[in-house]
Amino acid sequence: MSHINTAIAIATILFLFIGMGSATNIPENTIYEEKPLGASFTYSPVNPQAGDTVAFTTTATGSNITCWAWVFGDECSASVQNPTHSYATAGTFTVTLTITDATGATDTATDTVTVTSAAAVPVASFTYSPTTINPGTQVAFTDQSTNSPTSWSWSFGDGGMSMAQNPLHTYTSAGTYTVCLTVSNAAGSDTYCRSITVFNPLDAGFSYSPTCPNVDESVIFTDQSQGNPYNWEWNFDDGTVSYSQNPSHTYSSAGEYDVTLTVSKSGTTSDSVTKTITVSEGIPKPDADFIWLPTCPDVGETIYFTNTSTGEGIDQWSWDFDDAMDFTGKRYSTLQNPSHTYEYAGSYYVTLTVWNDAGSDIVGKTITISPPPTPTPSPYSLSLNEGWNLASIPLKNATYTVPAPVYPHVYAYDSVSQKYCDMDISDMQAGTGYWIASASDVSMELYGEPVSHYSCNGTKGWNMIGGLAYETTSQGITLDSMSISNPILYGYDGISRKYQSFGYLLPSYGYWLYLYEDGIVNVTMAPPPSP
Repeated sequence: MSHINTAIAIATILFLFIGMGSATNIPENTIYEEKPLGASFTYSPVNPQAGDTVAFTTTATGSNITCWAWVFGDECSASVQNPTHSYATAGTFTVTLTITDATGATDTATDTVTVTSAAAVPVASFTYSPTTINPGTQVAFTDQSTNSPTSWSWSFGDGGMSMAQNPLHTYTSAGTYTVCLTVSNAAGSDTYCRSITVFNPLDAGFSYSPTCPNVDESVIFTDQSQGNPYNWEWNFDDGTVSYSQNPSHTYSSAGEYDVTLTVSKSGTTSDSVTKTITVSEGIPKPDADFIWLPTCPDVGETIYFTNTSTGEGIDQWSWDFDDAMDFTGKRYSTLQNPSHTYEYAGSYYVTLTVWNDAGSDIVGKTITISPPPTPTPSPYSLSLNEGWNLASIPLKNATYTVPAPVYPHVYAYDSVSQKYCDMDISDMQAGTGYWIASASDVSMELYGEPVSHYSCNGTKGWNMIGGLAYETTSQGITLDSMSISNPILYGYDGISRKYQSFGYLLPSYGYWLYLYEDGIVNVTMAPPPSP
């Protein structure tokens, strides 16, 4: 610190006090010395960081100091005796204190404050060596954390711990271990974890199947090495090699072969094992084939498949009939000579796979399934009596031959005009009643698609309707989707020449239906159940 001193005043003051009956005497020539005005200060902490609060304390000397003027070196100031101040950034700052007493005398003190950067929370990280670790290998862990940690805590995943910055550790058994490092400083802490795998030492080993292979038979080699190798090299002793972990190989001639497997890791770590394989001539593979009858099957017809494969020792058969479903729910078969039925027409690619000890063979053939033959329709019989008949045709697209006694003209009733109209017999439609005249009793044979439902326009009053292909109760008659309760329904008896009330409709008969309002007449029924 530097000081500006004022003059030292020395005075001798003699005081005489005279009191009633007594006196206090002060020694003569007593000298009083005042301390000089001297600026000085301290601060704490002495090594502040950016953002810390720094406390400045005045340690000045002198009497009657009336003013303290502080300049902190970062464009900030204060006028209190003992101020505090916080620096926002790191750096070296010149702090000045100027004091003034009652006489106007001044003195100044100067000092520097060095502010360091604020501590940051550390970020934990580490590496280890070597990267290929076996039980008993000493592993060196190296701290790679940033932001200046001041303490370290390691957990090695096997119960081991360390507080060193860069510890050494040895694992006693193979496995995968989670290693965690926690680092700390005044600003906080952070943890970083990673997995370390400890491998058993390399020990090459393998198996193969079948154990007694034949010529041209595929041999499957399976790696059984210990120590988690990264690379595999197979030498099959017939001039071929493989670098797959689990290869397959076929020998073209009989003999003994010394198969060698060499496994390795990174660097020069490797191990080998050799086994002798005996390959026999064996029996030849089978030759798959089959036939079927009938050769041109129809939908729903049972097809009999016969295995005609050749080869010694065939003991397995697998058929695929190429349809998603059949009548029995089975697309596949393992029988030697199965049967099968197709539900839909089309072409199907049927395959047969057969096996013996030497291997397998597959054959496929296309079989064409034809639609079922169109059945010859059974005729409907329309019986007509001599004279007038109230009849109908219960078939769509009907075909028939009109017998000679039947007159070629019929009469239909128009419920709107309430009149009959003459029409040709060939124009008769299902669902309508007609008057047909015949010169004698006769029967007409009708062919076509049976009708089990029809709709027609109904008019208030009498309407002529026809029967369906099956007997129908009156409950099957509706008007505009509303049931007709107890419909007024009359048929005509061609023998007695009288009308009769009916509660049902018979095929090939016509009827009078009375409606109380206009609407669409629906006549519907389901065919009777099969016997």
